[in-house]
Amino acid sequence: MGEPQHTIKAHDDRSRPWSLGIAVLLSYVVLAWFCAHTPYISDDYFFSRGIEQPFAEIMAGAPVRSQPPASAMDVLRRPLQMYGSWDGRVGIYLVFGSILAAPDWVYVAVTPLLILGAAFCLLTHVYGVSWKEDITASRLLLTLGMLAVALPSFGDIYFWRTGLGYAASLLGALVFLLPYRFRLEEPSWNAPHSPVWIVAFFLLGLFVGCIEFLTPILCAMLAVAACGYFCCRGRKEGSRARGSLTLYIAGAAGICLGCLIVFLAPGNAHRMLLRTPEFLQLGLTDKITAFLLHQPQVQGLFWLPYLILGWSVYTLCRRSRAPRRRVPVLTWVCLATAVLGQGAYLFAPRPPQRAYTMIAVFLLAGALIAARQALQMLRSQKENACASLTLACVARVFFAIWCLALIPREMLLFQTVDAACRERDALYARSAGKAVCVPPLPVRGDRYMVLGSYQQDMEYDPAFWVNQAVAAMWHLKSAALCPRPERRLAALGLPQGPLDEPILTARQYWDRLNVRLALPPGQAHPRKIYVYYFGNPGLARYLPQSWADGLVRWLGRGEPGSWRQWLVPVFFAQATASLTWTEDADGLGEGRGTAKLWGLYPLDGPFWLVRPGASAASFDLLPLRDTAVCTTPRTGAETP
Repeated sequence: MGEPQHTIKAHDDRSRPWSLGIAVLLSYVVLAWFCAHTPYISDDYFFSRGIEQPFAEIMAGAPVRSQPPASAMDVLRRPLQMYGSWDGRVGIYLVFGSILAAPDWVYVAVTPLLILGAAFCLLTHVYGVSWKEDITASRLLLTLGMLAVALPSFGDIYFWRTGLGYAASLLGALVFLLPYRFRLEEPSWNAPHSPVWIVAFFLLGLFVGCIEFLTPILCAMLAVAACGYFCCRGRKEGSRARGSLTLYIAGAAGICLGCLIVFLAPGNAHRMLLRTPEFLQLGLTDKITAFLLHQPQVQGLFWLPYLILGWSVYTLCRRSRAPRRRVPVLTWVCLATAVLGQGAYLFAPRPPQRAYTMIAVFLLAGALIAARQALQMLRSQKENACASLTLACVARVFFAIWCLALIPREMLLFQTVDAACRERDALYARSAGKAVCVPPLPVRGDRYMVLGSYQQDMEYDPAFWVNQAVAAMWHLKSAALCPRPERRLAALGLPQGPLDEPILTARQYWDRLNVRLALPPGQAHPRKIYVYYFGNPGLARYLPQSWADGLVRWLGRGEPGSWRQWLVPVFFAQATASLTWTEDADGLGEGRGTAKLWGLYPLDGPFWLVRPGASAASFDLLPLRDTAVCTTPRTGAETP
């Protein structure tokens, strides 16, 4: 009986590299197909050109000038230009600048390697020094699916050329932390490292430190803490601690130096003043309130790591006599790092979803390490844990089926967007010197793959800087989305008039909503306006319309500041709008203002609800500015 089992194991060991290689090859081909059907979008138009015009100048309102395609020298000079005028992330500009300046096939060839490398390194962190025996084809494919589903904006990171800096940051951080991970599990005191490896690791740490804001800080904290732990453990080992810690100290020094370089950049302050002047004026209490109100939506992004972690901790605590000791220390380390990362955004103005990338990875790594421990314990208690093992196996099968079902859907979305962009490019190519309008893209970005949730397309306003960048790239007079006819929207819950009385006409731009109020006779002009939208990423988007209408009525009955207001970020999105009222609205005087709106996305969805007035039933009241705010025709920027 023993000999056949030995033969089967040897056969499995021989076949495993082949199956792993086939899985990598198939994954590479599928991912390369997605990259080949990824069009230029948003910032890509500007950053693929030369650097004679600084990006900070565009953000300050200057018109975009035509530039030739970026050269190799532009790729090297842009990080320095951005360092002095915009922000200190020199590494991120070097990464996506190189991709945008290279032929398209370079992006198609390199990006799948970044995705596969991140999945492989994540698995290596989970299994530690036994990774050679434990990493299999099925586990690699499942990890790829988990990354696609768990990362808050997978498409922003990989299928947006200007977002590839986040992909490089993720992979660089995982590679950088591997030596510390291995030494924690297997000290190898008697193995000093060569100077070549020490210098290379220092340079890797320096690069990771210079590539982004949050990720290097978290990695630097872990590296410094690990070096301190290694030194303390070395003293206890006494004469056996003969190995060198130079490699780990060099890595920690490199990444700390990179963090200093990024945060000491002169352009950081300029960027904050241009992008978030309102946030800088908020007090600590207001920042904490805004941070907490945003948390329900943020925590919903991490549902998959939380689900895996919850099952793992429950299993370990239920079946272990010493549950605290059963939960791996590395799980607690990953969770603590993720919590610190989320807390850091208390001092940032509502970062985009892609900014939570490394936080999601730490949560996923901690959850998978705990899951590995739980499965090992269940296998050791196989007779008493058959039901739990079956449940885990069924969950993996269903997750794999779901990921496989996502692939054809996403392929269709990519083909649709790619075809629309090719039609645009053909129109641009034959319209030099002309004013061009194009229809909106037929597909918006989603959380998983297609261009991510960012996907900042052109606006209806030709003065928007992305529109100007498109026009400059193709030598057009102007470029914009084709005008949309004015739409009549119905009000809900007005204090006067029937619920279906049309009182509002709106023309929507990407981040501005021009509103003309037509109030019922006898109603005073409102000083405040409230817009509720069932849209991405709000959960109300997925409710039946009757349920969503009832939800809005129920939320509207809450007093300002009541606990119901905490549900608004869960069910609705939020953005800023410019509001305009004219003399056409029952002879009211002309004025302009700005307000925060819950959900400002294209009006293609059927669920826009607008409620003017200052009744007690309204919530999240944000007043318009007292002084008139004019919108300049050149940039769309607001100036008092």
